[in-house]
Amino acid sequence: MSDENAFKDKNIRLNDVVKCFQDLPTNGELFTLKVEELPKMPFEPCHIQGFTKIKDTFILSHSGHLSRGLFYIGKEDQKLVMSKTPYENFNHPGGMQCIGDYFLCGIEKGGDQSGKDSYISLFLFDSMTNSAKHINKFDIHRDKGSMGVGITNYIVKNENYYLIAVSVNNFSIDFYRAKSEILESAKFEKIFTSSYKHWGDDGAYQSIALLTDKTEKVYMVGFRAQPSSLTYEDWLDLYHVDIDKKELNLVKQKIGNEEGRKHLYTKHSHNLMPSIGVHFRYGAGIQIFSEDKIKIYATERNIQSDKMEVNVFKKK
Repeated sequence: MSDENAFKDKNIRLNDVVKCFQDLPTNGELFTLKVEELPKMPFEPCHIQGFTKIKDTFILSHSGHLSRGLFYIGKEDQKLVMSKTPYENFNHPGGMQCIGDYFLCGIEKGGDQSGKDSYISLFLFDSMTNSAKHINKFDIHRDKGSMGVGITNYIVKNENYYLIAVSVNNFSIDFYRAKSEILESAKFEKIFTSSYKHWGDDGAYQSIALLTDKTEKVYMVGFRAQPSSLTYEDWLDLYHVDIDKKELNLVKQKIGNEEGRKHLYTKHSHNLMPSIGVHFRYGAGIQIFSEDKIKIYATERNIQSDKMEVNVFKKK
């Protein structure tokens, strides 16, 4: 817990990251979330972009607005409330990850400026008001895109470091690091960029997440939606982040039927157009539930009427 406030700004350490992924079922459980207000979508490509969960509260990002992006925030038994992202003309929020009571989101310019200008922004979730407070002083401005972001912290020689990963649309990940005990005041510097293997012409990570184990080793998971006929195949790709060597390496252990990769199968009602159903191409994220348990989430492409379909993958 930081000295400045009573909000948590660290995540749970996992006892065994690889085993947590091995323990995940391959088939998702389907449920629905309802929203209070529909997005006013100016053009068809707008859709759900990111997903995270803080305790029992769901947070989704959506590109469905002309000048700013959207967040939807709420619990499963409530209607999720809509709010706007902070900057005019930055209307394309992407993949997200929470850390304690905060969440991180990359927010890009849309349209013909897509992939050319973005912010990595930090938000504090306030459970009393069910809202997200933008931490202005934290912003990292980039002259390229920020499709999905991940964040964790790790300790070296009793010093706390925060690490941010940013997915770029050329099959590469940018890494930023800050030495700080307090997340809100951390000053990040880019430390390296690493490319990753891709399968086919598409499949760049729209969402990623960082995890730390009890030995302070850092991992990254990529949520990959691989185009396949009229739908997507959904894969988890698990990497070890070697900060000293500045490398990103697929783990050698099998987490599914292959080393470092696990094929998951979603459930949804879009039988005629399965590509718009629940997939990692849209909202995807992880919840660190305990030292030995994680949950994986995925959403459908868009809000239908006042609800959306979601899958959760969790150990029984």
